[in-house]
Amino acid sequence: MAGRPKGSKNKPRRALNALIEDRLRRLYGKDFNVIEELADQCVKIKATADATNEIADRREAVQALNTLAKYMVPQLRAIEHSTDNDDGLLTVSIQRKKYDGSANEPEV
Repeated sequence: MAGRPKGSKNKPRRALNALIEDRLRRLYGKDFNVIEELADQCVKIKATADATNEIADRREAVQALNTLAKYMVPQLRAIEHSTDNDDGLLTVSIQRKKYDGSANEPEV
């Protein structure tokens, strides 16, 4: 079965993204950055939620911050494992990686 090689870029999507980015920069200025704008809007929504203390505003702030986090924090994904061993057992080695730069050693 022929197809795109694994890991190849999606050219039509990249071209569409470039068109959208060009349009946004024409509308909002050459320094417009969609992630920075998203972050600014999150800050404003959170400030509104802090001022009103309404549950609906809190939900909106959480949703906005969750959307921003998708672009800022690495996503963790579930991994499914299977084995072809006769005993059906699988040995798994876990390595933990911290993104804040601190040591991986457990505290004593």
